[in-house]
Formats: sequence, C-alpha cells, structure tokens
Amino acid sequence: MRPALLLLLLTAIFTPRHAGAQGLFEEALANEDEEEEPASPAQGEEAQAETSEAGGGAGLSASLGGVGFELNGRLRGALYVGKKDGESAAEVKAGYGEAALLMRARKGPWGDAFGELRLRGGLLGGEVTVEPDLREAYVNLYLGPVDLRVGHQVIIWGRADGANPTNNLTPMDMRLLSPAEDDMRLANLAVRAHLNLEVIPVRWEVVWVPFYRPTRLPNF
Repeated sequence: MRPALLLLLLTAIFTPRHAGAQGLFEEALANEDEEEEPASPAQGEEAQAETSEAGGGAGLSASLGGVGFELNGRLRGALYVGKKDGESAAEVKAGYGEAALLMRARKGPWGDAFGELRLRGGLLGGEVTVEPDLREAYVNLYLGPVDLRVGHQVIIWGRADGANPTNNLTPMDMRLLSPAEDDMRLANLAVRAHLNLEVIPVRWEVVWVPFYRPTRLPNF
C-alpha cells in the first residue's frame, strides 16, 4: 500500500494545473488567438525575424455594494532578431516589455464594464520609447433583446488572415511588431448595438463611430 500511496502523492504534486489567476486579456482574446495566425515581422528585404516572448499574469476579485470587481495584471516581453539579405550579422529589430492592468465590474445581469491600460517601453520602430495605451474602456448594457456597448473599444468585422477588407472600423498600428495580430488593433470611441430577435434567427448589428482615427504606418 505504501508504494501506491507514494505514487499517488507524486502524481498529484507534479501534475500541471491551470492557474486560477488567469488574466482577462487571455480570456477575452482566447477565441481570436485560436483563429488568427501570428503576424509576420519581416519588412522589405529583411529576412524572417526570430521572435521570443515571455510573460505572466495574476489577478484578484472582490465584491462591494452588490457590484463584483475583478482586477488582473499581466507582464510580458518580446524580442525580435533578424538580418538583411547579403549580410551575415544579425541585428535586433525590436525588443520591449509591456505591463497591463485590466478591470471588470458587474452589476447584476443587466450590465458590466471593462477597462484595460497598457504601458509599453523599449525599442519600437527604431526608437527607444515609453508609450501608455488605453487599450479599451467601455460599458455593456443588456436590455432585453438589445445589447449596447458604449466607450473606447476595438470592433472586429469579418475573418481573414493578414489583410481583412471587411474590417474597416478598427484602425491598425502597423509600426508594432507583435506575435499577436490583435496587439496592432487600435480602439476608438464608438456605440455598438445588437438586436437579437427570437421570432426570426437574425442578429442585427449597428455601429456608430463619431470620430475618425487613422491607421498608423511605419516610417519608410
């Protein structure tokens, strides 16, 4: 019996588990990451760059006055190394670290709010910079058959790898090298409404973008 108990104990200790403090960033983008291929970091005549990324996250949850709060944080880093054709020496194309703070609040079944703030610093676009980024900050309202989202948000239309001709509501930051294409998307102030009808299997969507935000292109 003792060898069997020892084997069960060792199995329980070394069996991998999912961390209970998984960040909201990973949860919110889980479906998108499964559908999309990482963006290629190659530019011009440069060869395919080698990439590496490391990161981790933690979070906590609480309730105050009937409102549930969930706070998450994430740290990660990325390094891109490549070389041009005809040159033997490689060079660092980009290398940066990023910290993100995410918060979600929920009040009953009729509404919730989400916000994400990022701070990125390092070698980006050939320059050493530190850039704060309000990734998203919006409020959701669930009013019967109508779902309403108001605030600073990323809206993705259509499915395609690389260039998506139907995704014309979300600008892109083409200067950023990242293994996840979602990192290059820029949020914008918008009002988004969904109408779900039970009589017919049709889901109507209406989006209003009051201010124009251009796509950012690298300095050629």
